[in-house]
Amino acid sequence: MENYLDFVKGFEDLIRRAANVKTGWAGAKNSFDCSEKKSELGGCSSCQKRVLIFAPHPDDESMIGALAIRLKKECGFEVVNAAVTLGSNKERREGRRSELQAACNFLDWRLIICGQDGFDDIKPDTKTRNPQHWKNCVKDIAEIIKRENPAVILAPHCGDWNKTHIGTGLLVADALAETGVDFKGILAQTEYWGAMSEANLMIEVDCETLAEQITAVSCHAKEVERNDYHLRLPSWMSDNVRRGGEIVGGQGAHAPSFAFGVIYNILTFKDGQWRGAFKGGTFISKEESISKIFR
Repeated sequence: MENYLDFVKGFEDLIRRAANVKTGWAGAKNSFDCSEKKSELGGCSSCQKRVLIFAPHPDDESMIGALAIRLKKECGFEVVNAAVTLGSNKERREGRRSELQAACNFLDWRLIICGQDGFDDIKPDTKTRNPQHWKNCVKDIAEIIKRENPAVILAPHCGDWNKTHIGTGLLVADALAETGVDFKGILAQTEYWGAMSEANLMIEVDCETLAEQITAVSCHAKEVERNDYHLRLPSWMSDNVRRGGEIVGGQGAHAPSFAFGVIYNILTFKDGQWRGAFKGGTFISKEESISKIFR
């Protein structure tokens, strides 16, 4: 490679060639080192060593789950994915459930489906438009949190553009705030469609973890047929480093030398309100233990 035109052409060629890679995970699991590296862990002594993901749609769990993957690998956490919906297309729900189970099997995550077949109508205005339905969903989410007693919850931030993403963020917030859940762990707000204006953590994603995520997303075969967003994950994570250097580190800060990263906002509940878990922005490289989020 001699110039940036070579770089751009090579990048374009990679995307085109990656489109020919078979989706799904048949046989791919053997390509990854899934051994766990146990780390010293502080933080919530009363919580289970468990990550609980509230995913708005099947596939979101795989796209935003880098933190969960690192906690599983490095600290031996169990990961539980709670599928808040199975999408709005009822004819696709059986297929999406099957694809979701395949993705969770690949990642070795436990799967919970909220409600009978995923919740319906999880939107920002549902609370006022259909208060009884919202109340029932909040109760179900609160019961899941109480039962699983996780050390970490992942849920979308409440400005994540997509209506179901926003609704899921609000639903989880209500379950934590309005139902008396005595949650002692940390809440990791996630982003995908809409960037957070404030965040306090960016973690590095190593190539193996990113490849696992791409493979897991590709298990959602019909979804990536209409939009090959699994192939865009490296670009998204690369752009996260550009933004995260200043969104997390502060304006004018030097971005870390990560190739790929994911941005989170880590909150703890203290003195009756949610507060940032870190005094300043924190970067955690692939060489550092992810257990730093608890300190």
